[in-house]
Amino acid sequence: MEWPQALISTIFAVILLGVGLFMLFEVAKPQADYPDLLSEELEAQIIAERIFNSPNCLAWEEKYIDKDGVQKYLVHAGTIDLTKGNNVGIFDPNLIRGIMSGCLRASKIEVNYELIRNDGALLIESQEGFGTKRVGRFSYTRTPDDLISDYYFVKIRQQDQSFTDGRLLVEVAFYR
Repeated sequence: MEWPQALISTIFAVILLGVGLFMLFEVAKPQADYPDLLSEELEAQIIAERIFNSPNCLAWEEKYIDKDGVQKYLVHAGTIDLTKGNNVGIFDPNLIRGIMSGCLRASKIEVNYELIRNDGALLIESQEGFGTKRVGRFSYTRTPDDLISDYYFVKIRQQDQSFTDGRLLVEVAFYR
C-alpha cells in the first residue's frame, strides 16, 4: 500500500520540478535577454530625476545664512524653480532651455520634457517645432532606436514665489 503513495509523490515532485524549470527558463528569460533595455530604463530614470533634483538643472536652490553667519545652500529636491527662467523679472522659456541643454549633455541621447501644472496649464516645453521625425509625443532629429518616457509628480515654485503641484513628462530617445 505504500508503493502507490511513493509513486504519486515522485510523480508530483517531477511535475513540480518541471514547472520550476519552465519558470526559470521562460519567465526569467526576458530579463536575461535584455540587459541593454534595463540599463536604458535606469539611465532614463536617472536623467529625469536629475531635472528636478539637481540645482544645475531646475531644482529649487535656496540660499540662507546659518546661525554662524555662513551663507549656505539648500536644494529642495522634487521642486522645480521657474524663477530660474526670469530675465529682468519676465519669464523667458529660452533661459530654461539653456539651463536644460547645459544640464543634459549627452551624444547618444535626446531628451524632451514638458511641465504641466495640475490645472492643465503647460508651463515649459522643451521644443517648439524642433526635429523632423515624430516619435512618441515629440519630434526628433532622427529616428531613435529606443524611446522611454515617464511622468513624475513635482512641486513647482512659480514666478510669484507661490507653490503648486504639477507633473513633468520626460521622454528620452536613445541612439546606438
